[in-house]
Order: sequence, then C-alpha cells, then structure tokens
Amino acid sequence: MEEMRKERRKFPRITLELIVRYKVLKIPEQQIDAQTKNISAGGVCLVAREQMQTGTEVALEIKFPGSNKPIVATGRVAWSRESTLGLSPAGHQRFDNGVEFMEISDDDRDRIIERVKSKRQKTKDKGWNVGIVTDITK
Repeated sequence: MEEMRKERRKFPRITLELIVRYKVLKIPEQQIDAQTKNISAGGVCLVAREQMQTGTEVALEIKFPGSNKPIVATGRVAWSRESTLGLSPAGHQRFDNGVEFMEISDDDRDRIIERVKSKRQKTKDKGWNVGIVTDITK
C-alpha cells in the first residue's frame, strides 16, 4: 500500500502564476526572474531554471497584477525537485522550489491572504468545490 503524504501546510494555497524577482542572499548582486506555481500566506512554489539546495535563503519580490507595490519577503527553500511543468518554452529544464517565508510584513501577508480568499471564493462560486456527491435519483 502506498503511504500517503501528510499535509503540513498551515495556510491554504492557490495555483497562481506571478512574476517573481529573487536573489540568493549569499549572492545578492545576482537577481533572477522566475514565476510562481502556487502561493499561500506561508510561502510560494517558485519555478526556476535552477534547483536550489534545501536551506538556501532567498529575497523575493512578487508582483500581483494591477498592483504597483510588490510583495517583499525573505524565505528559505524547504524542498526542490524537477518541475512538473516540464521544459521551459525556450527548452530549459525547470525546477519547483518550495520557499517558506521567513520574514514578510503583516501588510504583505494580508495582501496574499486576501488574494487567496478571493480566488478560492471565485472558484467555489463557479461550482468547482470538491465534496461528497450523493445519488439523488434514489
């Protein structure tokens, strides 16, 4: 029997592709553009051309559409693996890097929480809510 993974997230997440500029704190002069795969108030899945080592600390600027002020945070890589998205359009290998926020302002965390709530509500309103289906024909 396959062992099920235990969900350890404290915050709900949503799938959302956003532009991110990040830099590894040990190499602050090098800024790299990437995208998110998903986001929550606790962290982000960063899709990048590099596979980061667990424990690597990064500075992040995450841009929400329609907002001139990016989310600014520092985080630590919790896991990294080959991306399920496959190769980039340019043919580069991509990696999913799970980054847990270490430092983020309350205002920026609240902005993420509001975006997550809003998208989850829109999804629920469209009837994309997962639940138990009962047979009403009997």
